[in-house]
Amino acid sequence: IERVPKGTKIINIPAKRHSIDLVYAEIILGIIQGNDQKLHIREEDIMVFLDHDHVNLLNHSFDAVDLIPAADVNGFACMHQPRCSSHCMARVQPTVMHQPHMWGLFTVPGIHPKHNVTLGEWYVQTLGLEIPKILVPVCYGRSFAIKRKQLSSRHNPSFWQHLIAILEDDNNNNDDNVRNAYYTERSWAAILSQSVPPDIANALLHRTRLILYPPFDGLDITVQDW
Repeated sequence: IERVPKGTKIINIPAKRHSIDLVYAEIILGIIQGNDQKLHIREEDIMVFLDHDHVNLLNHSFDAVDLIPAADVNGFACMHQPRCSSHCMARVQPTVMHQPHMWGLFTVPGIHPKHNVTLGEWYVQTLGLEIPKILVPVCYGRSFAIKRKQLSSRHNPSFWQHLIAILEDDNNNNDDNVRNAYYTERSWAAILSQSVPPDIANALLHRTRLILYPPFDGLDITVQDW
């Protein structure tokens, strides 16, 4: 991250577990349960989760001077800027917001139909969460910032224990692991951020000039022109 504030603490955690998503979930559970005393994380601190496997996206990421204030105000912020094709970027400014029905219809290519449910079905049936009704945020690349005190307000420890059990289940076959990885990455923002208030969400949709649907650019990104 460029232009990191003074006093920033950097913790490198090797992902020796099943997945980086599992590492994140275990860290968050530990913080919520008060097992983070050695990190000295305060309620107002901003924590940045950065997946080293997606450093190729850093060329299209927000600087710390933009990322940290956004997370401070909103409680959560995506690190990587939303992208679409060069033709698309020349016309509009993409956002991280997706339409719920299009977001929920996403499936992982190449998965056997027996093991393949949609992202929406997985989010509701497996995670036990409710899909936001108007707009769903998505942070690609498993890299984001969140204010410490928002962790406790979003979900209780039992949710994180449930997510950990899903991700480290030794009974999972390869299709299960691939699906869980794809779907968890696309769910971090919805899991950790506050829902967009209906009046703001509707205002964003009202100002939208273009909505991208698969297979256009391969993404279903709501686009707005400021």
